[in-house]
Amino acid sequence: MMTTEISTAREQQLFNGRTFMWSSITKRKAVSGLHQHDYYEFTVVLTGRYYQEINGKRVLLERGDFVFIPMGSHHQSFYEFGATRILNVGISRRFFEKHYLPLLPFGLVASQVYAVQSAFLGYVESVIASLNFRETEFDEFIELVSFYVINRLRHYREEPVADVTPQWLKNTVKPCMIS
Repeated sequence: MMTTEISTAREQQLFNGRTFMWSSITKRKAVSGLHQHDYYEFTVVLTGRYYQEINGKRVLLERGDFVFIPMGSHHQSFYEFGATRILNVGISRRFFEKHYLPLLPFGLVASQVYAVQSAFLGYVESVIASLNFRETEFDEFIELVSFYVINRLRHYREEPVADVTPQWLKNTVKPCMIS
């Protein structure tokens, strides 16, 4: 049986003692291959689309989508549709477990695709495009985006099933139910 080596990206090597590690880049191909980390991560698609394989499940992410990748989840990216611009954020384990872990819903699935509301996505894009920040302002921005993502996870519900019953039928049946 052939086993695949899964490398581990380490917070101690990447964060330089900071709470967040982030990048906003346009990618055409994956560089890191199959890996996992000892910190938390999420990726928001700003433009384009790509596949993310998380714990063996491949999901398609398009503009405005994001995935949350908990510690220890192995994953890799596939850029089969050309250039894709992403915002990738790593959150230190200590900060995440203190501030965000209690907010996560029970039974969170790492390979679930979530959507960012278009108004918030526009805000994120405009802030990233400006890049005029004082020393700690971008950290505050990344913390805001991180809280937004955790809040979306917390309040995520499957899309409601559209009621396809015609109104005339509802109006006809309702009086019969009352009597």
